[in-house]
Amino acid sequence: MLLKSKFFWVTTIIFLVVALGALWRLYPPILSQLKENNEKSKQLDADLEAAEAYSKSIAALKDETDQLDDAYQLAERALPVSAQTDLLLLELEGLLNDLGLGSVKITVPFQNTTPVSSTSSADGAERPGGAATTTKPVVKGSSATTTFTLNGEITYTQLKTLLARLRTFSRWNKITSIDIAKAADKYTTTVTAEFFTKPAPTQETSITSAKILEQAKTIFGGLRVYTTKPDATKEGSYGKGNPFE
Repeated sequence: MLLKSKFFWVTTIIFLVVALGALWRLYPPILSQLKENNEKSKQLDADLEAAEAYSKSIAALKDETDQLDDAYQLAERALPVSAQTDLLLLELEGLLNDLGLGSVKITVPFQNTTPVSSTSSADGAERPGGAATTTKPVVKGSSATTTFTLNGEITYTQLKTLLARLRTFSRWNKITSIDIAKAADKYTTTVTAEFFTKPAPTQETSITSAKILEQAKTIFGGLRVYTTKPDATKEGSYGKGNPFE
């Protein structure tokens, strides 16, 4: 009897139309929301995995403090915040001695350093028979260059080896000029280059990459050091508290 009732069919049809209309209006937003929530969930899972990996890497770095310190020392030598011309002189002397060029003259200015923005170049370096013409002081908080020259009897073959060693020298540098001449069997060579310094940091920095040690090894691991940094607490007193004892 119910199936033969027109009222039943009318109400059923109306209900189905309303239900389908409601689904048609509500289903797309619900589906979109579900899809968005699913993507956010995946992103949160990826962020969590990255955070866990970062945490493990930082924990591993704590066990490699010696290697971190070595990398920091190499980075500080490569691009110091001051000219450190005394240490540079020792490094250059060690390099030349290692190449058998101990008689080559090294000229490094101890008082004058040129800001990077200056137009001064290799002409500001002291050459044999001349005087340094660099007069601009270091600007605090800015990067600067220190010009040096190597002059003496350096053969062409020795020069190529010297230039190759300067590419991996402990201090980052840029060759600005090379003068080489040969008279009879004697070479006279002058190499002029610039060493760089960086601005002193204005605030403390923190490690932002868990791969800092790996990156430091990639950048500074190939640099060669030719001298040990003097300990001012000992070297200045000839290794003694009282040099007269």
